[in-house]
Amino acid sequence: MAGGRDTSGVVRRFDLTALRLARRLLDSLLVLEVLAVILVALLTRVVPLTGAQTLVIQSGSMAPSFTVGSAVIIQPAAGASLKSGDVVSIRIPSGTVFTHRISRVIDRNGETWLETRGDANAGVDPALVPASWAIGRMTLAVPFVSYLIRLFGLTAGMLLAVSLATSLLAASWILESVEEDRGRLRERLKKPQGLEPRARSGWRRIRARPAAPVR
Repeated sequence: MAGGRDTSGVVRRFDLTALRLARRLLDSLLVLEVLAVILVALLTRVVPLTGAQTLVIQSGSMAPSFTVGSAVIIQPAAGASLKSGDVVSIRIPSGTVFTHRISRVIDRNGETWLETRGDANAGVDPALVPASWAIGRMTLAVPFVSYLIRLFGLTAGMLLAVSLATSLLAASWILESVEEDRGRLRERLKKPQGLEPRARSGWRRIRARPAAPVR
């Protein structure tokens, strides 16, 4: 356009860049969802096969070491192997389970007793517990993953995860198709159009004239 500036090329490049960024974002979200499903499967299906247990922190007594909603892996341990500083899960006869840190190991009448304390508590727990009540020692903690465990444990949660994955795949496929179409259009627009043979080769075409009659 005379007296103006053609910005169509800039707009096309911007459109392609936006499409690529959007597709990469969708791909990243899909990867995160797959990783979340794998993590939950490992904690709830694979860990029990090793003899360990996955428990959920439901109170703030161990903050800031472990936040509410963290999942902890508890490995069985003999009472004699427990020592001060270990984080253990205790199941009392009523069935209640709590996870605290051992502050002191006491040998009383040939039996090992544990004094425990929550990291966020001002003092130790009011009663000693026998080491035989210990489920095991904590070996790993994963913050906030218990919310995913609860979500995927519900039928509605699994349906939501499948629907989300399907939607992300479909949207990514559509964006990829549009991106490829735009890319092909851009390549076609780059090629020169309508060039005459003289412009391409530099040759000049000479028109033949009829020969004069011989007299």
